[in-house]
Amino acid sequence: MTQIFRIRIGVVVLLILLIATTAGVYGLKDNKGQNVLNDLEVMTCNIGNLKGDKSLAREKVVDYLKLCGVPDVLFLQEVLSENEAEYFSKKLGLNYFVFLNDFKGTYGIAILSKTPLTNHDRIYFKASRRGGGAHAADVMVGRKKVRVVNVHLDSVEPLVIVDGKVEVTLSSILLFVKNEIFGDSVRSRSANELIQWLGEKRADNIILGGDFNSVPFSKAIRIIGSRFDDVLWPSLKYLTGTYKRLNFPVAPRIDFLFVSSDLHCRQADVISRSPGDHFPVRAFVGI
Repeated sequence: MTQIFRIRIGVVVLLILLIATTAGVYGLKDNKGQNVLNDLEVMTCNIGNLKGDKSLAREKVVDYLKLCGVPDVLFLQEVLSENEAEYFSKKLGLNYFVFLNDFKGTYGIAILSKTPLTNHDRIYFKASRRGGGAHAADVMVGRKKVRVVNVHLDSVEPLVIVDGKVEVTLSSILLFVKNEIFGDSVRSRSANELIQWLGEKRADNIILGGDFNSVPFSKAIRIIGSRFDDVLWPSLKYLTGTYKRLNFPVAPRIDFLFVSSDLHCRQADVISRSPGDHFPVRAFVGI
C-alpha cells in the first residue's frame, strides 16, 4: 500500500467521522431541510417548603428557574393551586399548562410547556394515603408526539421535624432501608399502578418525572426502571442528592426523570441549588 493511498484512506475516514459528528450535533435533516432529530429540554422541581410571604416565595421560584434556564417542559410539584400554576406559566413564558390538584387539596402538580399540551389524562393512586397521583399530556416535538408525565408519590412517614429539618436516626435509616429496598411500601404499590396505567395508554415516546420520595435501588424505583431509563444512569450524578431538608450529612436523591427506551438522553444533571428543599433534575432528551 502506497503512502498516497494511505493518506487518501485517512482523509475518507476523517470525512466520514466529521459528517457523523456534525449530524449528531446539529440533527439530521430530511430533503425539505427540516430537523428529523430534536432535543427536548425537560426539568422536574419540587417547589415546596418556601418560607415567608407567598408572593415573595413565588417570585423566588420564578427568579430561580430563570437562573437555571427555563426548559421546554417543566414538571412542578407542591404547587399551591391552579392559579399559582398559571402565574408560573405566564412569568416563565411557558404558555401552556395543566394542573392536578392532589394530596387532598393541600397542593398539586403542574406541567408547563412552551408548546401546546393535548390529550390530558390523570390518575389518583389507590395505594396513596394522601391522594397522590400523576398527570400526563402530549407535546409535539418536530413530527413526533411525546407523552410527558408528572408524578408525586407519598412521602415516607412518620416524619419528625426538628428545627425545620427531618430528623434522621440510625433506627429510622434501618427501617427505611428495610421498607424501601427489601419490602413493599405505598410508593412501590403506587409505582405498580403507574406502570400499569401508562402501559394501558401507550408505551412509547414517554418522559416521566417528578418527586418519587424514594431512592435509587428501592423497590419503587426498580419497578419504574423495569420499563424506563433513568436519565442520570450511568453517570457520576446518579447518586447526587436532591433533598436537602435532613439533619444528615448525605442528601438522598428522591427526584427523577425517566425516558422510555425509544428515546435517549443526550445530557442530564442535578442542579445543586434551590430556594426550597429540593434540587431539580434536568435533561436534554433526543426525540
